[in-house]
Amino acid sequence: LTLSSAADEQHSYGKSKKVTEQEDHVSQVSADLKAGGSVALQAGQNLDIIASRINAGSNVALDAAQDVTIASAQDESSYFYAKKSKGSFGRSSSKQQEGYDSTNVASVINAGQDLTINTSKAADGSVSINGGHDVSVIGSRLSAGNDLILGATNDVAILSGVDEQGAYSKTSKSGSFGLSKSGKSELTTSSTQVASELNAGNDVVVASGKDVTLRASNISAGNDVDLRAGLVDKTGDINLLSANDEASSHSDEYKKKTGLSASGGFLSISSAREAGGQAQNSTSVGSQINAVGNVSLQTERDINVVGSSVNAGGNVSLNAGQDVNILAAQNTNSNQDWEKNRQSGIGVSSNANGVTFFAGVDRAKENSRLEQQTAAASQIRAGEDLTVNAKRDINQVGSDLQALNDINLTAGRNIKIDAARESQAVEQQRENSRNGLSASIDHNYGSTKDALSGAGKGDDATSKGSSTLKAVDSTSQFLSGPTGDGKFGNSKQGTSQQVVETTNRASTLDAGNDLNISASNDVQISGGQLQAGRDINIKGRDVTLDAAKGSYSQETSEQKSWSGIHGSSSGGFKLGVGGSSGIAKGDQSQDSSTVTGLQAGRDVNLKASNDLNLIGTQAQAERDINLNAGNTLNIKAAQNDSSTENTRKNAGGEAGIAIGPGGIGVYASVNIGKGDLEREGKQQQEAYLYAGNHLGFASGQDTNIAGATLRGNDVVGRVGRDLNVTSLPDTGKVEGKEFDLSATVVVGFGGSVSGSVGYGQTNGSKNWIEEQTRITAKDKVDIRTENHTQLDGALIASDSGNLKLDTNTLGYSDIAGKDKEHGYYLNVGGSYGTGSSTTQDSTQVGKGDDQKNGWSVEGWNYNKDREQIVRGTVGAGDVVVRSDTAGKDSTAGLNRDVDKAYEITRDDEHRTDLYVTKSSVEAVASPKETLDQWQKNAALYGENSRNTIDKLVDMLVVTALLPLGAVTGNGTELAQRQVARTELMQQLNSLDEDKRSAGIRTVLKRVADKDLGSNAEALVARIAELGEEHPDQAMQAMVLLTTLNKPNGGASSFVPVVALGAGAIVALSAALSTTAATPEGQDRLRAAANAVALSVAQSGQSAEQQVSTSIEIWKFLFSTTFPVHLLDGENSRLVNPIVQAQGANPSSGGYAAGATPAGVGSTGGSQVADQTPVDYSRPVTELPAPGVMNQEIVDKWSREPKSLQDEMALEAAKTGAGDVIIRNLGDEEFKGMDNIEYKVKSADGKDSVVHYVRDPKTGSLMDFKFKKHSTD
Repeated sequence: LTLSSAADEQHSYGKSKKVTEQEDHVSQVSADLKAGGSVALQAGQNLDIIASRINAGSNVALDAAQDVTIASAQDESSYFYAKKSKGSFGRSSSKQQEGYDSTNVASVINAGQDLTINTSKAADGSVSINGGHDVSVIGSRLSAGNDLILGATNDVAILSGVDEQGAYSKTSKSGSFGLSKSGKSELTTSSTQVASELNAGNDVVVASGKDVTLRASNISAGNDVDLRAGLVDKTGDINLLSANDEASSHSDEYKKKTGLSASGGFLSISSAREAGGQAQNSTSVGSQINAVGNVSLQTERDINVVGSSVNAGGNVSLNAGQDVNILAAQNTNSNQDWEKNRQSGIGVSSNANGVTFFAGVDRAKENSRLEQQTAAASQIRAGEDLTVNAKRDINQVGSDLQALNDINLTAGRNIKIDAARESQAVEQQRENSRNGLSASIDHNYGSTKDALSGAGKGDDATSKGSSTLKAVDSTSQFLSGPTGDGKFGNSKQGTSQQVVETTNRASTLDAGNDLNISASNDVQISGGQLQAGRDINIKGRDVTLDAAKGSYSQETSEQKSWSGIHGSSSGGFKLGVGGSSGIAKGDQSQDSSTVTGLQAGRDVNLKASNDLNLIGTQAQAERDINLNAGNTLNIKAAQNDSSTENTRKNAGGEAGIAIGPGGIGVYASVNIGKGDLEREGKQQQEAYLYAGNHLGFASGQDTNIAGATLRGNDVVGRVGRDLNVTSLPDTGKVEGKEFDLSATVVVGFGGSVSGSVGYGQTNGSKNWIEEQTRITAKDKVDIRTENHTQLDGALIASDSGNLKLDTNTLGYSDIAGKDKEHGYYLNVGGSYGTGSSTTQDSTQVGKGDDQKNGWSVEGWNYNKDREQIVRGTVGAGDVVVRSDTAGKDSTAGLNRDVDKAYEITRDDEHRTDLYVTKSSVEAVASPKETLDQWQKNAALYGENSRNTIDKLVDMLVVTALLPLGAVTGNGTELAQRQVARTELMQQLNSLDEDKRSAGIRTVLKRVADKDLGSNAEALVARIAELGEEHPDQAMQAMVLLTTLNKPNGGASSFVPVVALGAGAIVALSAALSTTAATPEGQDRLRAAANAVALSVAQSGQSAEQQVSTSIEIWKFLFSTTFPVHLLDGENSRLVNPIVQAQGANPSSGGYAAGATPAGVGSTGGSQVADQTPVDYSRPVTELPAPGVMNQEIVDKWSREPKSLQDEMALEAAKTGAGDVIIRNLGDEEFKGMDNIEYKVKSADGKDSVVHYVRDPKTGSLMDFKFKKHSTD
């Protein structure tokens, strides 16, 4: 007999040039059978009801000689959509979507009274099976207003149906000319359990000749639920099982683009991204039995409850001919994500210590994975009593039993209560690689901030002093300005981490009254949580309350490498080729214990006919705890192992050129490092037993208490053989070594050696008792041992002194615990060079003055030294040693003082940090000079920052010059010339007068091929003064001075072959150091003019070049025309050419003032001073202009400067410098203009003061006079 649905189908399909569409639908049309009275269906073979409905106002009776199947069907739908399009210039796009949906269509049977399947019910309520074979209910619903009774001579299966969904989508797009491409795809699937449901207003009875199985389905009754299996076949089981909802997803996407785009501080000209992920989830869906009254499950073989629940308002009973298994099901979750990015362009990134600029290709990869497995507990709850009887074993794993009254577990063999294991694994991998050019500017703000915040801190005076010295060096380094570093090549860095954690989902037993566990053989409870409102009673042959073990492990790895060209300005200018690589790994593991816990509102009674074992157990009773072992009683701590291992390795090297003030040298750097640190240990997790009233323990043989605390108001012990009470130590050891070596050697000009070497070790061991084993009572301790009592570092005592220890023999010992560890690391380094600057190794940068000789010592020392004495102790009271004869006292030497039972005799733990450098010591020794230098460096911070950028530019230029110069054979010389010129320009442009003067002295020394000392100081001062406002002019002046030498055939213009200009330099310096108006000054001017003329003549220059050089040197140094009237001898041949080149007047009122004028100073033309092509001065309108007006006019304004200092004052006046004395003059000639004073101060009080009139509209100087000459 078949009652089935029919299917309506709809299909559509369409296709065009661009679009394809298809849809399919299948819908079930149920058969529907209705009756106001009863419905009775009987089949001679099978009875099948598929996605159909039966409704009866009274009873429904279904009978079949063979199988009865009540099943669901599915409504199904699917669709497909695809679209493709193409545009101009290669543009295209596509889109595809697919989907599938399957929905469970249940069979539904409703009876107003009874619903019976293959069964009949007598007037007295008894039930009989009419026959039939199997009964299957799949994804359907059965309900009865009164009783619902299912029966089969073979199997009854009540199973869930399934809803399924799936979707897939894919899109792609291509831009014009293929410059951009993108795409994305996504697949999702899911399957959801649809429970079969059996509902009755009164009772639900399921009886089978063999098995009864519920899978992710529900039974509900207004009264009782009764499941019987194995009525015909003695192998019959009752199975309450779960099924799993499944869901999965997978996605991929990509994007490629050629063209400008910005993201995350990176401006790219092309980019590509690929990403994806997948996830799988499986969630347990359990079966449920719910009854307002009682629930009874009875079978001839096994009862299996997996991830399911049973709830009754009354009693719950589970009776099995063999085993009862109450187990947790599993939920699983898996997620994986990955991403790859590639960018070509330029980027900027920063951190607390600097900023990095990059140009090239940047690649990044990231993978992550998560795997989780959790327990889906079975739960059995009773409103009254919960009874579980098994003729063999009872197994409870990760599940819950609860009753408002009693819980009774009785097994013919064993009872095992265990925790379910849960786990989680997390894995992450990141990798970043770059190929191109990177330039970093490190200001070290973050490091300096950290150093300053730690200044003066530490465990001891050495550490506090070291942190202060480190802060001093950090401050000096920071204020000195940023450093630059550049690399061209490949770099790669990656990290990985894997964490695996195993935890426990404990089984729980919670009884409102008594919790009774009884096994004919063994009781094994691991990590269980037992609670009773009254008593907890556990009885068996061997009874063990153990801990469930968990673990945590972590593996980490970090790798870095680079290879290519490396340039650095820190510690000296270096450019070389090399590479380095390093890896650091860490492994860590830690065990954990979920101990068994007992909480009783009244008593805890544990009885073993053989051995009773409590491992890390935590038991607490408001009244009594009674422990009774027929043989041995063991109360011990749980133990957790741990270990860690950290290793590192690194190596690198590079070689290249180092350029400094002394010239070019060849450098080589190398670094190696290695370290390993291993720790392992074992920790004790103490057992704890507390009774509010009486705590009693008894054993037929030995009682062993190790790593535990027993506490009660009264403690009574009876030991049939030996009593051993011992404290257990935490143990461990550590061992490690590390070594580092780094060195940089420069050979050639500026030869130097710099580097550091470091070594360290760590060793230690631990044997330390954290918690002493104790047996104590608030009132009374009464222990009798038939044989021997041994106390090893343990305590037996009564707070009141009411103690009696009665033993045949007594032994005791004290435990000396130690926890010692010593570790140190010392790194010694330094820098030494023979030249004016020293190239520093990377380990020495920041540990002293830049490019200076120095030394450093850095390290740490850690020491832990703890010692203890844990004494075997018996507190105040009576100790009876029955074997002691007259004159023998076994308690002699036994500690009776409770306060001395546990003593820490040494507890010293400290760390000393060491940091000392030559520069920091000198800085602290001269605080005023250091503060002045810091203030000076702070003022120069902007300048030093610009210098760093200039050096980075030099690295790029030198990198290009070296291969270019290799063709001509002068690559290194070109590189040196580039670096030297930049450094000289920086010195001449510096706000620091010392730097400007030092640079000038270096150049003059090279030009003269010797150190001129004080003979050139006036010239140095003049060029330094010029460089303050016009560094280009200062550079030009020195270039001109080099032309006083014979050319050296293409070598650096600052390094002549034949130094002919030394005499001219000395003569010029002498002229600058005196006043021109004096006879001595005129003589020195004459000597300087002739020395210049002689040098240019001997340098091999043409006559035209000689004239130009002479004029330009004089103009830059004296701010006046060349004094041709002072030339004599052979040099007089230059008079006419110079006059023709610079004009008729040989003097412009400068140092050459006083010579006989020639011609009229003004012809009535423009008052703007004429400029030659090589004139760097700013044209200013001057009325009257010095040196231009006829010198025969009366000098009523004292317009003649009489010294270089006067010249400086006048030049400053031309630029508008000074303080306004009178604004808006009323004088007719200078109406509306400003009267200004400018003063050049001298250390000896010989100031130059000039007053001048300035037009505020044009900024022109209209008139001036010297109020005071420096010679006055």
